Formats: sequence, C-alpha cells, structure tokens
Amino acid sequence: MKQRQYVGFDVGGWLVRSSHDAVARLMISGHERKWDILSRDDKGHRRKNILHPDNSSKLIRELCVTCDAVQTIIAIDAALGWPTEFRDLINGEVPNPLPSIESKSIENKVLYRETERFIFHRTNTHPLTAVGDMFGNPSTKAQATALRIRGEFGAYMPPFDPWSRDSFCESQLTVVEVYPASIGEHGTFRDRVDAELAQVEAELKVKRQRALTGDEADAVCCALIAEDLQNAVCIGSDDPDRVYDLPDGDSTGDGDSIAGPPADGLPSPRFTMDYERVRSEGWIFSPRQL
Repeated sequence: MKQRQYVGFDVGGWLVRSSHDAVARLMISGHERKWDILSRDDKGHRRKNILHPDNSSKLIRELCVTCDAVQTIIAIDAALGWPTEFRDLINGEVPNPLPSIESKSIENKVLYRETERFIFHRTNTHPLTAVGDMFGNPSTKAQATALRIRGEFGAYMPPFDPWSRDSFCESQLTVVEVYPASIGEHGTFRDRVDAELAQVEAELKVKRQRALTGDEADAVCCALIAEDLQNAVCIGSDDPDRVYDLPDGDSTGDGDSIAGPPADGLPSPRFTMDYERVRSEGWIFSPRQL
C-alpha cells in the first residue's frame, strides 16, 4: 500500500476557552509509523482554534501538499449531520409524527439521528446528540470545517457522497465521522489504542513536552479508527471478531448485516435501517466486537 496518513480531529467550540481543538496524525510509510500532534507547535504549545474553518484550509493544505502520493483519511469526533425532524423543525415545520411522551430519548427523532439509534440498538452504547447534549457547538464548527474541506479539496465524505467500498478505498482524501467512546474500555482494539497512546507519550517525553491532554488522546484514537476502518474495508481486519457496520447495510469481515438481529441482551431484536435518513443525516463509522 502507498504512503498514507490518518488524521484525527477532536473539535472544540467556536470560541476557545476551556474547549480546545486537537489534531493527531499517524503517517505510515512501509513499516514505519510516525505520530505528530499537529495542534501543537514545535515547542509543544497548543495552536489555538486550528480547526476553525478559517484556519483549517491552511492545515489541510499542509497535510495535502503531496495528497496525490499520500492517501489521507480525516476522522472527526463530532456530528457531521442533523436529525431529519430537527431540520424540519428549524425550517418551520412541525415534526410529523411528534415524539410521544412515553418514548425513550434515543427514539426521539428530533434529537437523534438514525446512526445514533443504530449504535444504541446494536451495541447498547448511548451516543451523544448534537441537538440535546451540549454537543452542538463543536458539531456546527466541525460541519463548517468538513464542508470547506469537501468543497475546496474535493474530499470524499460518505454517506453525503454515495458510499461504496471502491470509492472509499480509492479516494485520496476522505472525511468520516467517528465516535471514540464507542470502543469501550476492553477488547483488542482498546488494547491497541492504549499501546499507541503509550508510544506517543514516550515520544513526547523525549521531546520534553507535556503529556497528552484528554482531547489529544481522543484525536489519536480517531486517527487509529481511520486506519483500522481502511484496513477492515480495503484489506481485511487483523481481528476477525471486530467489524465495522457500513452505511449501505453491509459489514466488514464476518459481521452479520445491519438487517440481522443483534447479539443477545441488546435492546431490540431487530433494527430496520432507513437509508434515506442515513444519506442525509450522516453515519458514524464505529468498530464493533462480535
């Protein structure tokens, strides 16, 4: 495989106070793996608001100086779309049907997207909602940044651009939404993330820089999900028990299709996916243990 880079974005709010942007890059050339925390300058100081749309174009130009030769996947920890009923509401339309009083919050289609409901029903993990969990500030900024990357640099951005394995594997610049919290605290991928974090920490110590912050660690995790996703879709996962559910209803490896029943003990015996919603609302690419 050609030289490639995986970039994780942990997006802070529009105004930098306690919420900061973090960007981590994993560059792979042959068997060499090199980490950079791009949201720090050469002295280890944080670069403020690096993911603001006005600043991100410069960052992407730096990343993609050799984009023709270096395949790039940017994995963003933020909602890149909105629930259909929420969009209807802000356009002056009453959602039909309205969420019932008895509905569980995850079933409220004004608050949650199809991909978030799917993750809940598939893994029993309760994702945040950009509408209702104080997640909207960084998500609006992430959306503006992602759309600028898509418009200026021609990035492939599934499922807003039609999903296919060929398109994903052949694209030179791809933007995807990921959810680091979904990997949990156990399992082979968690072990791998922890090992990579330890390696990055060791490299920072050699440079006499401070340890990773929580958002920088999440950016590293985003980059690792991007690498793992590409391997799973384009090559084949190194762990047959870890799969990715894809926005066309398929799954990588030996995973059952989205239309099939989930594992025992999960909230619903079956989840019927609305693919029109997925194409307009977005999709979270998240690893799942079988």
